[in-house]
Amino acid sequence: MTASAATEIPADVEQIVGSADKTSGDSCKPSTDPTPSRKAIDASDDSPSFAIRQFDPSSSPPSEMSQIRDLFKVGMTSANAPSSYIERSLSLDIKDVDSMADTYCKGRGTFILMDKACDDDSSCSREIVGMVGLQDASPQTGACRQDKDIETRNVCELRRMSIHSSYRRCGFGAKLIDSCVRHAKAMGFDGIKLYTGSWMTAAIEFYVKMGFRDMGRIEYKADDDGTDGGRSCAVVIAHLEMMF
Repeated sequence: MTASAATEIPADVEQIVGSADKTSGDSCKPSTDPTPSRKAIDASDDSPSFAIRQFDPSSSPPSEMSQIRDLFKVGMTSANAPSSYIERSLSLDIKDVDSMADTYCKGRGTFILMDKACDDDSSCSREIVGMVGLQDASPQTGACRQDKDIETRNVCELRRMSIHSSYRRCGFGAKLIDSCVRHAKAMGFDGIKLYTGSWMTAAIEFYVKMGFRDMGRIEYKADDDGTDGGRSCAVVIAHLEMMF
């Protein structure tokens, strides 16, 4: 699948390897009730030194947002993403806590973090070693977005997948994807879609191995915010989906 016409770049071209109301509300806020969403995120096979949890905008410290942004920036830089794209992305959904909440904590979405616990020091902060977002893209409960085509299916979009370079090839990416799939199914989605740079062959192979179907390549024309040095450029991306 290839489209040569100029269009908007989808939400992401960068994939790197509480309770949630099924119809509305803030799905990133934790609850004392053991809902299907919370069970879907809490992986039962976590080791004592690593934990998977949901991003909680109501209690997120400044250091957490800084780690999220750094993890994205370092990962994208190592993947040879254009600097203009990186800076633009940092000004959008991962700009600050409010942007994160507006993007991922609306409808049935979520943002998942993997932490490495501190060694024998309860006063230190956890280190974020992996992350991935699920944005509700459905017409039923998803937020309307102006930067891409309107989605007509009951699906969510996987975004901002990244694993710290020191912890890649350790199975953590598979754990995050598993958490995404369980959350999406618990929330009643019919599937998950994602977009990633076509040059990121290792990431594409990983997603296919995890059960995603490679839907082909799409050529997108960068808009004014996505130009590099004032030059218009086209970006070829891969489109993958996992339907339940």
